[in-house]
Amino acid sequence: MARGTKRSTLGPSEDVHSSPSIQSPASRKRTKLASHAQSPPSSTSPSIRSIPSSKSNMEEYPTYLTPNGKAISPRNAGALLSRYTQSFGLNPTLFKANPTFAMVPDPSAPERKHPTKPQALNQPPPDVLFHCTMTIPPPCPIPSCSSTGIGFRSKDIAKRFAAWEYVKALLQQQEFDDDLNPTPKAGKKDKPKMPVNGDMTNDERKAKQVAILSGRTTSDIQTEPRNYNQEYDDLRRTINDQLPPRTPAGANGMPGMAEYEHMSSPAFWDTCPPLSPSSLHPTVFTLLFEEPHQEHSGKCRPVLFLTSRPLPIFEDGSTVDIDVSMMDIGTEKARSGARMRLTKGAKMKTWENGKLEEAMIYSEKLVRAQLNKAVRADLAATKWVLVPLIREFDHSPGDEELSTRESRGIKINRRSIAWDEISAAQGPVCTPFTVDDPDALGRGLADSLSCAKAEFSRRYYFQSLLTDLSPSSPHPKCPERTILDLATLHSPKDDTSQQLAIEFPGQPIILADQVHPAKSGGYVASVVLPHLTGNYLIPELVQRHIISASVFRTTSVLPHVLSHMDDLIIAQDLSRHRFSSILTPKLALNALTCPTSQAQAPTQSYQRLELLGDCLLKLTSTIDMYLRHLRNPSAISMDNLHVERHLMVSNRALQANAVQAGIVPYIRSSILRVKDWTPLGWIYDPPPGSANAKTARGQHLGDKTVADVAEALIGAAYLSNPAHAIDSAIKTMRALHIPLREVTKWSDANKFARKIPPRRPSNGYEASNRLSGGKDEGWMRAFQPTSIKLLGYEFVDPQRAKDVLRLSSEDANRRTRIGMYKVLGDALLDYLMIDSLYVRYPDAGPAALSHMRHSRSGDSTLAALTVPLDIIRRLADVPPDVAPLVQKFHTSVLEAQAAAHAAGKQAKTPEEKRECEREWWNDVVPLTFLGDVTEAVIGAILVDSHFDIDRCRQVFEEHIEPFFERYCQGPEDRSTHPKSVFLEMMSERGCAQWECKKLQPDLGGIHSTIVMLHGRKIGTGKGEAQGIATRKACEEAIMNIKKGGLLGKVCTCPKKSRRRETMISPALSTFQPARTSS
Repeated sequence: MARGTKRSTLGPSEDVHSSPSIQSPASRKRTKLASHAQSPPSSTSPSIRSIPSSKSNMEEYPTYLTPNGKAISPRNAGALLSRYTQSFGLNPTLFKANPTFAMVPDPSAPERKHPTKPQALNQPPPDVLFHCTMTIPPPCPIPSCSSTGIGFRSKDIAKRFAAWEYVKALLQQQEFDDDLNPTPKAGKKDKPKMPVNGDMTNDERKAKQVAILSGRTTSDIQTEPRNYNQEYDDLRRTINDQLPPRTPAGANGMPGMAEYEHMSSPAFWDTCPPLSPSSLHPTVFTLLFEEPHQEHSGKCRPVLFLTSRPLPIFEDGSTVDIDVSMMDIGTEKARSGARMRLTKGAKMKTWENGKLEEAMIYSEKLVRAQLNKAVRADLAATKWVLVPLIREFDHSPGDEELSTRESRGIKINRRSIAWDEISAAQGPVCTPFTVDDPDALGRGLADSLSCAKAEFSRRYYFQSLLTDLSPSSPHPKCPERTILDLATLHSPKDDTSQQLAIEFPGQPIILADQVHPAKSGGYVASVVLPHLTGNYLIPELVQRHIISASVFRTTSVLPHVLSHMDDLIIAQDLSRHRFSSILTPKLALNALTCPTSQAQAPTQSYQRLELLGDCLLKLTSTIDMYLRHLRNPSAISMDNLHVERHLMVSNRALQANAVQAGIVPYIRSSILRVKDWTPLGWIYDPPPGSANAKTARGQHLGDKTVADVAEALIGAAYLSNPAHAIDSAIKTMRALHIPLREVTKWSDANKFARKIPPRRPSNGYEASNRLSGGKDEGWMRAFQPTSIKLLGYEFVDPQRAKDVLRLSSEDANRRTRIGMYKVLGDALLDYLMIDSLYVRYPDAGPAALSHMRHSRSGDSTLAALTVPLDIIRRLADVPPDVAPLVQKFHTSVLEAQAAAHAAGKQAKTPEEKRECEREWWNDVVPLTFLGDVTEAVIGAILVDSHFDIDRCRQVFEEHIEPFFERYCQGPEDRSTHPKSVFLEMMSERGCAQWECKKLQPDLGGIHSTIVMLHGRKIGTGKGEAQGIATRKACEEAIMNIKKGGLLGKVCTCPKKSRRRETMISPALSTFQPARTSS
């Protein structure tokens, strides 16, 4: 008996594309081709005659229901199959579903009009269909499964249906339960426990180093019956049990993702009354270009945006700039930098009767021309109108306006509006040129927009009038044909065998630039596209559009500007209603914007702010935990405090708190699609037979996305108030319902630390001085504690500095204090580091910031830092079995640094010198516990200074930051670690059949690593640490690949693209072997 039933939204013979509609020949051809993608008949339901060929018709996919009502469709089958392979716990690069495709002829394909015409790049012939076969390696019980039917028009659809068939087959084999949870019979196996005796493993070696700070002996480590990771696993399970539940899998089969309410438009527009001639508030829109295209700013005329209420975005000034830059334009991946400047205007005087209605007609025709679709507006429902300003308009303020501009805005007279253009818009959309009079033709072409004799047609910007050319002249780009011949060939008429008839054969020719549509970036994108220039038009065959070219250029980015303005108002509402106006609207919008909605500008999303907010949350929660411990150290255990701290900073807790705080509806997750965009209050009249664009009512967000937005809001609050940065961040944390118990502002930590009673006197000087009433007699100074200075900071409590420099102690209280100092130092160093990088590199993307952060905060980096900071020579109570390791590490670091400096002196350029000196400690066997000492010293300085963040920042900037900036990665640096280079090379090649295998150390404690490629060993490395062995193995593998072309001979994986057949990573081409090997 079948475990489920199949259903479909289509009838037995219904076709998705069978309804007639008015379409172009190309559209009818695509529709006919798409209708040939069919699925086979089923034994449990009627056959499904067609399959949609685009994601816009995903709701037409058939579904398969389990007994519990869970639906399987080609839409979610891929996600279910990924969850199934991941449930085995195997290497995801090897154990995954691999698709292969086969082309089959389409028996019902239409005859090709040009059978010898070559196909477009990477496009399949129109007379073939695709089949897909999915394979999963053992131990999957079903090795492969294929799509069925006569075939599918695209590989994507074929792959979806192959995955659908695979999931149904696995469901029949009970590899899924009725709730679609993977239940593989050959599932994840328990990992064997690490050996207790015998050769020391990686974990045991790390445990030996970590135990030094806790005062445990190395013999205790070797005789403990528990695995090193077992305590961590127990702690992780404890935290996981107390966290909020994960979001269950939704309709798409992906866990941790849910549908939330989405605020599509700000409440400001709902409160605006209808437009009235007596209540018009203007805003000037001015398009400004950046270098090297700033000369295009003069070609764009300012326009006036009128609303019934003043825009709320001018609270902090009279101007707001909206970035409308376009990146990755064309095949050259060029960038065009531009911004739309919004200038606040004072309320205008009452307009005359009928003028507002005329302005509404002009706005409607302007928006229809920009969107190239039939939209209309009702004056009673629309929220704004857009009118042109005169060419001589200058909105720079005079001396008398400077004092009132901030509050009321600039004064705009009604005479500044180009009423003649508005009056012309009351007639037809386009008018013919005066061809018989050259002077009148020249005047009519000035600032003109040329188009065909239709409303929705291709348009051109006028450049010049060529009087030396005529329609019968040879075309400059195609001399074998005349200009009239090419105009006939590209005319929209069906019969192109007869030449177009013109009345004036001697008329001059118009040289024009083709208009770039708003959906593709408008005029901002066109300035870097040379193929749009050099169009030769016959004046008699084109007409003048009623919208001038200078206005059309400015408004070509209108959808982007209005969408961004709405988002800015929404972010301002969030700051006002949820965070007491702590956040500036611009930073709040950056924090709310997901990376997927800002594909053109990644630095405008939440990713940079999320890094800063994460460090602030980590620092504040750590201090809160420390103050709670100081309040009652005997009653509160450190393990419980660590658990509660993790509960505060966990993504699942942040997601639950953000939902409770009500910030999720404000998140901006969808990218603007100008093709589907319609102004608020306007109506779109689609052509007959076409479907209306569906409006999304909600948004699908992952739990981590919501948590990242919460952290980004903390970072935005920190940057919004430089005078009270950390206090603003703490206030935002409390508004996000993060359970901080001791910290309400930064000064709380300072006040609490000063109330701590002094520790017991440690010598006769302190005791005698206290008994003598504080009188400092000369003989007492012999007992005065010696002051200790670390990193340029002189400790108020010298015993605190001694504690962090001692590597061994049986005192449990001291171990607890050192542990707290280490956690505090880790959080403080992370914060100071990210804060410095954020300011030093304002244009660095989130990936560059993450790379620089990891380069600076790694255990090996902090361990090497103990040498230039002179910490390693001042260590005390070093265990006898650890002292040789410390001495060897000290010597190796000095030798590696000297070798790097010597190589840098021989470099010819500053870039080569930096490359020689960067991360010179990578070849030294690391002692990770020395990195803990560095963090403990920083934490001790924080506590000793009574949480004086400015003093700690001074220590960081004077003693630590110079080391980071000279030797660690910069924003443009690529990783030179051989493993990173090897991984990048395999990713670019598209190869997944490789493995970096770590072997057990030998009797002498030497580690080994081998690199395998398609079962063949291509690299071997040995070293005293596992990291060094891996480095050497990858280095040998890369050198073997560079010498003999081994990758092309051994790897048989399908390449990602043709241009990558011989492609080698840029990092590989400049890769050099390690300088030294210690």
